[in-house]
Amino acid sequence: MTIDEIGRKQATYYGRLLSIHGPGIDAVASGRMEYKWLRYEQLCDVVGDEVEFSLHDVGFGLGHLRDYISHRFCDRVVAWSGSEVTREFVDQVLDGEPEALVAYRDLSTAIGTDRHDYMILAGTFYHLAGTEPDEFIGFMEAMLTNCWEMCRKGLAFNVITDSVDYRRDDLFYPDFGSVIGIVRRLTRFFEIDHATPLYEYTIRMYRDSAVAHTYPDPQFDKYLRRASTKAE
Repeated sequence: MTIDEIGRKQATYYGRLLSIHGPGIDAVASGRMEYKWLRYEQLCDVVGDEVEFSLHDVGFGLGHLRDYISHRFCDRVVAWSGSEVTREFVDQVLDGEPEALVAYRDLSTAIGTDRHDYMILAGTFYHLAGTEPDEFIGFMEAMLTNCWEMCRKGLAFNVITDSVDYRRDDLFYPDFGSVIGIVRRLTRFFEIDHATPLYEYTIRMYRDSAVAHTYPDPQFDKYLRRASTKAE
């Protein structure tokens, strides 16, 4: 199965949920809102203490992450935007806010021309939607690789852990080593947050420049990209 076919299966899966359940949490198959808020808390830790930044929500669904951002970062300046492969979700958000900066597109098949400080993928890799796991890991790698090219500072995503007591056939339980392998091909600067009551974990990835900004002491120059920049 090709990457774009997997994207279309995702769109069909979520579009069907929306038609069955209407615009509520069941349409995005996230369980309880308390679970979503915990996921968002871990994902949004990638922005640190920045007071002004842009954040692109990949697979924004019904815009729940934007609601969380407006609550958590009410004292900051956040430029939210989003991409979604499910046309029905895009239409739902635009019906409520015609000026919302949302795009109907599949970022697993092409890199967007837009750039953002942070890219967030919340629950993007949870549901197989009829795809085989060995195919879905390719979809995941393509999506992360393209989204990484679109971020200036960092990216955060979450997955279901493979350390579980039981499994459901419709969920994706990627091998931990495979996930870290994808991340390491993109950056050596990342955090793994597996300390959650949910059977999930979050990975926060950072660009060299963001880490260099966090550690400005010249003693770290030889470990960071700015060392080679000074030499030039």
